[in-house]
Amino acid sequence: MSPFRFGPQARQLYGIFHPANPRRPTGMAVLLCNPFGQEAVRLHRLYRVLADRLSHHGTHVMRFDYFGTGESSGDDEEGELGGWCADLQLADHELRQRSADSRVSWVGARLGATLAALASTNAPRAPDTLVLWEPILNGPAYLKELAGADAKSLDSLLRKPTAPTSPNTEFIGFGVGPKLVAQVEQLDVSPLSAARARQTVVIHNPTALQQPTLKAVLTRMGSSCHAESLRHTFDWTSEEALNTALVPADALKLLQTSIDRSAP
Repeated sequence: MSPFRFGPQARQLYGIFHPANPRRPTGMAVLLCNPFGQEAVRLHRLYRVLADRLSHHGTHVMRFDYFGTGESSGDDEEGELGGWCADLQLADHELRQRSADSRVSWVGARLGATLAALASTNAPRAPDTLVLWEPILNGPAYLKELAGADAKSLDSLLRKPTAPTSPNTEFIGFGVGPKLVAQVEQLDVSPLSAARARQTVVIHNPTALQQPTLKAVLTRMGSSCHAESLRHTFDWTSEEALNTALVPADALKLLQTSIDRSAP
């Protein structure tokens, strides 16, 4: 595991590269794309375990932080979707340089899945496989969910009811700028519909296919898209991340299986 900085001086990003076990090379590489804010904290340990397992079994893996998040440069409020898509494409370039001629998969959860779909549409080299875990398909509903979780967090901290504020400048301890809020407000199924990859795997909760819109989009994508249901309930917005089980075995197994779909 090698941590490093990459990108232009004015926009330095932080990455961690897990090289493939040379004794069992798969010819594959995986880019793990973070979700937003507390959800990235929530997912950190699972991504770490997944990266370690994949690299042990011969696959190169890279994790990274978008500009204004994690260990990368920039302030919270500077984050926005266009810049983060460019960061993802830059991370893909870095991964390809480090993994030579590997087949590349992008794996994203929640907003990270939506970013991966968006970034694939104009990437210099589209990923071979997109694994999209519960991508955000309704921006207003997602913002409402974050605002509700933020109010619940403040309720617990202040020990009194707190109504969601508008305009939102923070979600569960993570600052947001007005540009990002406006961009997320506009999100719908378009990124998923336009995603560009040889094959796409959409991981959803058991009730998601009851939504006519998602079902229609998956049908329109045809044989290049495969839907997988994950019955484990993942509490994305909990801020108790460090005190709860973060690596459900069924989620880890399904992610590994979905990545293996890109095997030659």
